[in-house]
Amino acid sequence: MTDAPSVPVNTPGPDGVDGAVLPLDVFLDHVVTLQFSDPDGLITGAASGSAKDGMSVQWGSAAVRNIDPRTVEITWVGLSGDEAITLVATPQGNGVLLRFGQQAPPAYSDAMGADRVAVLTFANPVDAADIVTDFTTADD
Repeated sequence: MTDAPSVPVNTPGPDGVDGAVLPLDVFLDHVVTLQFSDPDGLITGAASGSAKDGMSVQWGSAAVRNIDPRTVEITWVGLSGDEAITLVATPQGNGVLLRFGQQAPPAYSDAMGADRVAVLTFANPVDAADIVTDFTTADD
Protein backbone atom coordinates (compact mmCIF):
# COMPACT_ATOMS: atom_id res chain seq x y z
CA MET A 1 0.00 0.00 0.00
CA THR A 2 1.21 3.51 -0.75
CA ASP A 3 1.84 6.31 1.72
CA ALA A 4 -0.52 8.58 -0.25
CA PRO A 5 -2.99 10.46 1.93
CA SER A 6 -6.51 9.15 2.21
CA VAL A 7 -9.31 11.23 0.73
CA PRO A 8 -12.48 11.49 2.83
CA VAL A 9 -15.65 10.76 0.88
CA ASN A 10 -18.46 13.20 1.68
CA THR A 11 -22.17 13.47 0.99
CA PRO A 12 -23.24 13.81 -2.66
CA GLY A 13 -23.03 17.16 -4.40
CA PRO A 14 -25.48 18.48 -6.98
CA ASP A 15 -23.70 16.72 -9.85
CA GLY A 16 -23.93 13.31 -8.15
CA VAL A 17 -20.21 13.08 -7.45
CA ASP A 18 -19.50 13.33 -3.77
CA GLY A 19 -16.81 15.91 -4.24
CA ALA A 20 -13.94 13.56 -3.50
CA VAL A 21 -11.45 13.33 -6.35
CA LEU A 22 -8.62 10.88 -5.78
CA PRO A 23 -5.49 11.18 -7.93
CA LEU A 24 -4.36 7.66 -8.80
CA ASP A 25 -0.74 6.57 -8.87
CA VAL A 26 -0.25 5.18 -12.39
CA PHE A 27 2.86 3.66 -13.94
CA LEU A 28 3.22 6.12 -16.83
CA ASP A 29 3.16 9.90 -16.56
CA HIS A 30 -0.60 10.43 -16.96
CA VAL A 31 -3.17 12.25 -14.84
CA VAL A 32 -5.79 9.69 -13.77
CA THR A 33 -8.40 10.52 -11.14
CA LEU A 34 -11.21 8.62 -9.44
CA GLN A 35 -14.38 10.62 -8.69
CA PHE A 36 -16.86 9.20 -6.19
CA SER A 37 -20.62 8.89 -6.04
CA ASP A 38 -21.66 7.17 -2.80
CA PRO A 39 -25.15 8.30 -1.83
CA ASP A 40 -25.47 5.63 0.88
CA GLY A 41 -22.22 6.61 2.64
CA LEU A 42 -20.66 3.16 2.23
CA ILE A 43 -17.10 4.43 1.69
CA THR A 44 -15.45 6.63 4.32
CA GLY A 45 -12.04 7.07 2.75
CA ALA A 46 -9.89 6.24 -0.24
CA ALA A 47 -6.23 6.20 -1.18
CA SER A 48 -4.32 5.27 -4.29
CA GLY A 49 -2.47 2.01 -4.39
CA SER A 50 0.75 1.59 -6.37
CA ALA A 51 0.14 0.62 -9.99
CA LYS A 52 2.62 -1.65 -11.74
CA ASP A 53 3.60 -1.70 -15.40
CA GLY A 54 1.14 -3.50 -17.66
CA MET A 55 -2.15 -5.25 -16.94
CA SER A 56 -2.58 -7.36 -13.80
CA VAL A 57 -6.16 -8.31 -14.74
CA GLN A 58 -8.18 -8.61 -17.95
CA TRP A 59 -10.35 -5.86 -19.40
CA GLY A 60 -13.69 -5.65 -17.56
CA SER A 61 -12.52 -7.49 -14.45
CA ALA A 62 -10.95 -6.59 -11.13
CA ALA A 63 -8.92 -8.17 -8.37
CA VAL A 64 -10.43 -7.34 -4.98
CA ARG A 65 -8.73 -8.26 -1.71
CA ASN A 66 -9.20 -7.38 1.93
CA ILE A 67 -6.43 -5.47 3.67
CA ASP A 68 -8.38 -5.47 6.91
CA PRO A 69 -12.08 -6.01 7.79
CA ARG A 70 -13.14 -2.54 6.54
CA THR A 71 -10.51 -1.92 3.83
CA VAL A 72 -10.16 -3.43 0.36
CA GLU A 73 -7.67 -2.99 -2.44
CA ILE A 74 -9.12 -3.03 -5.95
CA THR A 75 -6.98 -3.46 -9.08
CA TRP A 76 -8.46 -2.97 -12.55
CA VAL A 77 -7.21 -1.70 -15.91
CA GLY A 78 -7.87 1.31 -18.07
CA LEU A 79 -6.49 2.77 -21.27
CA SER A 80 -3.13 4.51 -21.02
CA GLY A 81 -3.65 8.27 -20.97
CA ASP A 82 -5.20 11.03 -18.91
CA GLU A 83 -8.65 10.15 -17.61
CA ALA A 84 -11.28 11.04 -15.02
CA ILE A 85 -12.88 7.76 -13.88
CA THR A 86 -16.15 7.73 -11.95
CA LEU A 87 -16.98 5.23 -9.23
CA VAL A 88 -20.55 4.68 -8.06
CA ALA A 89 -20.92 2.62 -4.87
CA THR A 90 -24.31 1.10 -4.02
CA PRO A 91 -25.48 -1.66 -1.66
CA GLN A 92 -26.18 -4.98 -3.37
CA GLY A 93 -27.56 -7.81 -1.27
CA ASN A 94 -25.11 -8.42 1.58
CA GLY A 95 -22.34 -6.65 -0.28
CA VAL A 96 -21.47 -3.68 -2.43
CA LEU A 97 -21.63 -2.96 -6.17
CA LEU A 98 -18.76 -0.78 -7.42
CA ARG A 99 -19.51 0.56 -10.90
CA PHE A 100 -16.59 2.17 -12.70
CA GLY A 101 -17.22 4.57 -15.60
CA GLN A 102 -14.20 4.92 -17.83
CA GLN A 103 -12.99 4.78 -21.41
CA ALA A 104 -12.88 1.33 -22.97
CA PRO A 105 -10.91 -0.13 -25.85
CA PRO A 106 -12.70 -0.59 -29.16
CA ALA A 107 -14.43 -3.95 -29.59
CA TYR A 108 -12.16 -6.73 -30.87
CA SER A 109 -9.02 -4.65 -30.35
CA ASP A 110 -5.77 -5.77 -28.82
CA ALA A 111 -5.29 -2.51 -26.93
CA MET A 112 -2.94 -2.71 -23.98
CA GLY A 113 -4.14 -1.22 -20.74
CA ALA A 114 -2.56 0.00 -17.55
CA ASP A 115 -3.25 -0.92 -13.95
CA ARG A 116 -5.41 1.26 -11.70
CA VAL A 117 -5.32 0.56 -7.95
CA ALA A 118 -7.54 2.07 -5.24
CA VAL A 119 -7.67 1.30 -1.54
CA LEU A 120 -11.18 1.90 -0.18
CA THR A 121 -12.18 2.08 3.48
CA PHE A 122 -15.81 1.25 4.21
CA ALA A 123 -17.99 2.44 7.10
CA ASN A 124 -18.70 -1.19 8.05
CA PRO A 125 -16.77 -4.44 7.66
CA VAL A 126 -16.96 -5.85 4.14
CA ASP A 127 -15.74 -9.12 2.68
CA ALA A 128 -13.92 -8.78 -0.67
CA ALA A 129 -15.96 -11.79 -1.89
CA ASP A 130 -19.13 -9.69 -1.43
CA ILE A 131 -17.93 -6.85 -3.66
CA VAL A 132 -19.15 -6.92 -7.25
CA THR A 133 -17.41 -4.76 -9.84
CA ASP A 134 -18.93 -3.50 -13.07
CA PHE A 135 -17.27 -1.52 -15.84
CA THR A 136 -19.05 0.77 -18.24
CA THR A 137 -18.00 3.55 -20.54
CA ALA A 138 -18.30 7.03 -19.11
CA ASP A 139 -21.19 7.65 -21.55
CA ASP A 140 -23.42 4.80 -20.28
